[in-house]
Amino acid sequence: STLALLDRDVGYGIPRFQNTAKSMGIRPIVGAELTIGASVPHGGDAADHPAPAFLLPLLCESAEGYRNLCRLITRMKLASPKGEGALPLEAFEGMTGGLVALVGRPALDAHRFGVGGLLDRIVGLFG
Repeated sequence: STLALLDRDVGYGIPRFQNTAKSMGIRPIVGAELTIGASVPHGGDAADHPAPAFLLPLLCESAEGYRNLCRLITRMKLASPKGEGALPLEAFEGMTGGLVALVGRPALDAHRFGVGGLLDRIVGLFG
């Protein structure tokens, strides 16, 4: 009775998906997988140690979440050449209301992000 769709780094498919799902009696849940990277590791210089990129799936649980998702995507697209882009985690500050982050195994990779470092930052942003 419910189906979710997540575009990657865009939201182009959201309106069509919502309309089609509703016409079929399915409750749509929308969101996007956003590329996260380009953060400066604690105590480091981004040029020397760029943070590795990973995908962060986000679901919208409200109209506020949809607005925040659109703002985040716009922020990423304005700062990068077409077809490229990544958001630093700092870009999410104050823009996580109405969004649910789905943190998976890649965010727990201690060799890439340090033990608990990335997960602690995401929990701090999203609650």
